[in-house]
Amino acid sequence: MLHLSVFATLLAVTAAIGGASPGKDPENCTRTGKAELRISACSEAILSEGFLGSNVAAAYRLRGLAFSDARDYRRAITDYDWALRINPSDSAVYFERATAYTRLQDYSQAIEDYDRSLHLEPGNPQAYFLRGVNNYQLGEHSQAIIDYGQALVLDPEYSPVYNERAWVLYLVGRNSEALEDTAQALSRHPRMAPALDTRAHVLAALGRPSEALIEFERAIDAGGKSFVRMYQKALIRHGHYTGETDGVYGAEVRAALAACLEEHCRLVK
Repeated sequence: MLHLSVFATLLAVTAAIGGASPGKDPENCTRTGKAELRISACSEAILSEGFLGSNVAAAYRLRGLAFSDARDYRRAITDYDWALRINPSDSAVYFERATAYTRLQDYSQAIEDYDRSLHLEPGNPQAYFLRGVNNYQLGEHSQAIIDYGQALVLDPEYSPVYNERAWVLYLVGRNSEALEDTAQALSRHPRMAPALDTRAHVLAALGRPSEALIEFERAIDAGGKSFVRMYQKALIRHGHYTGETDGVYGAEVRAALAACLEEHCRLVK
């Protein structure tokens, strides 16, 4: 239970940042629905005399999730902070705050929160996976590979992890291992466009450009125009293409892609 003076401060902050609207039903403070309505309902719940202790912590968490859904990550973090002041042993809130920090590109702070979440719930493969993503963003490739490996120990069917680990293995030159990871990802989801893209890059690095071109075309077939535009922009950067970035895969783009692969060029930053 909170000291009354602290609870009064919580109410003041809630009024300042929550935008509570009188008459909103606190029962609408849930995980689903329109973010604006949930924010208002959770604000009303927090201000309600019936919400004390763990209940108010849950309301702060739910409002934080609503703020995150509204892409207002700083307000989400503020609500997660309050929830953790009330219940500092809630691994889910550390996990959700870490996700908000990731969205703000504060990767070091995100990693700290994933550490806290994993200390409380060490069997969460998603937390290991996302900690790996943040380590990758910081250029900590060895630690990212370790995190991805731990996620797969906990959940060997977690197919996106195979692709993410494959990409980092490719970046550090461990191409045979990377190729095996893409095979694992694609055995579970044969049309996973990012995994097809990773496999194509690995094959190019292994000196197998004709096979790489086939995999890039499979990635295009699965990923559609967005993948074509991504490749067109990369081919312009590499000086192999001077056309439009219109998402159309024609003979000119194919020729440019084939020429780029002969140089083992990387098409994804």
